[in-house]
Amino acid sequence: MDMIKGFAADGESCPPIQTWQQKTPISPSMAALCYAEFAAMIPIAGSAYSYSYTTMGELVGWIIGWDLILEYAVGGAAVAVGWSGYFNIILNGTGIHLPNAITHAPGAGGLIDLPALLIILLISGILYVGISESARVTSIISDTGGEFIRQTNRQGLACTHSRRPAVAECDAGRFDRL
Repeated sequence: MDMIKGFAADGESCPPIQTWQQKTPISPSMAALCYAEFAAMIPIAGSAYSYSYTTMGELVGWIIGWDLILEYAVGGAAVAVGWSGYFNIILNGTGIHLPNAITHAPGAGGLIDLPALLIILLISGILYVGISESARVTSIISDTGGEFIRQTNRQGLACTHSRRPAVAECDAGRFDRL
């Protein structure tokens, strides 16, 4: 769902998208608090798999383990496709145009989404190197994403809290008054 923000923000949907971005962290924060309480109950449990295995048995642990593998595979593919779209937009903005055959999935008129494949291979390589390295990269990506959202909110506030002529400037993409 996060990957469509850029496309949804195109046009006149600045305040709703901004509100959505401000309220989005509430749900994961509540889930993190619930998970922290579960983890405190069983100190050796460090993941959903080990918690379910410890509390409900081997069968439930096995089901949760395979569910997590499926979730990570589908989630990783969705994120890679979204990042691939942004990567293609950046390349097109710099004048580098890749053919649709290597930048779109077969269902979208291409043969292979090569940028998405390369992103998945890069992230898999980082995970292969080690968890500590992947934690560092995840922290960098999270910080970058947070800064992007803060900048977007600042620009959105400038557009929202100004008079109508300034909104036209913001709609045209001119944020030099910030």
